[in-house]
Amino acid sequence: MSLTAIHTIAEDYNLVTERPENAVHSASADSLLEPEAMRIFIGHYETAAKAVDLEGAAGFFAYTVVNFMLAQQQLISAHNSALQLRPAQLTFHLVPTEKSVAVKFGLHGSVLEDAPADEDTRSAWLMNVYNRFYGELIRPLFESLATATGISIVHLWQHLATKFNYVPLRADGLDGALKQRMIDDYEQLKYKVDPAIFGRSKNPIDAKLRYVESMADSDKQVLMKNGCCYYYKMEASEGSYCFTCPRISDKEREQRRESCRSGQTSQ
Repeated sequence: MSLTAIHTIAEDYNLVTERPENAVHSASADSLLEPEAMRIFIGHYETAAKAVDLEGAAGFFAYTVVNFMLAQQQLISAHNSALQLRPAQLTFHLVPTEKSVAVKFGLHGSVLEDAPADEDTRSAWLMNVYNRFYGELIRPLFESLATATGISIVHLWQHLATKFNYVPLRADGLDGALKQRMIDDYEQLKYKVDPAIFGRSKNPIDAKLRYVESMADSDKQVLMKNGCCYYYKMEASEGSYCFTCPRISDKEREQRRESCRSGQTSQ
């Protein structure tokens, strides 16, 4: 495995090539395709993450796993390479943090493949990458997670739009060829990958963007999440929904704005 590109982004996306010494539990992706093994693993995650129930643990674990998908997207666009791996080549490690637990993504064997130089060939190569990655790795994991815990698979797929919505926004801060490649690669994933690859009738990344007024700044708009991330079911949240969660009402959002801004004024 060529490690240069992976090491470059490893810290940002929690990628590792060896088991962390402080990991409290580890499980290979291929083992988690069996719902009973997945249920046991999410039970460990529930305890380590201090979740209030199994559904909350499942939802927030899936939200975290989207970071692995973003790592793939970053490799594709910024490093012109991609992860081509079987489930047996991916391991999830649970590593304690001060208040919760982090998920580290362990990579094993030769998993990195360079993109072709020719643009037309690259487009076909990239479609194959997307189809394999989402159809043969992510989808089976999400389906096993839904079966094992009873959480709606719709909620799991909604996490992708929530996080991938920021890809073109990050691209806006770049220049030249990298900016265009990041946008083109994102749009190929969003508009050209068959929804059937995800087991859905619509590509889950192709979702409507909704903005709301920022909690702190009346002149700033922030993106709403496309679905609940389940952080409210983590002990650290004290049962509070995120400001951009679609589950809270506009009235409650306005109350939070007023509370936030009155606190700023009094300082």
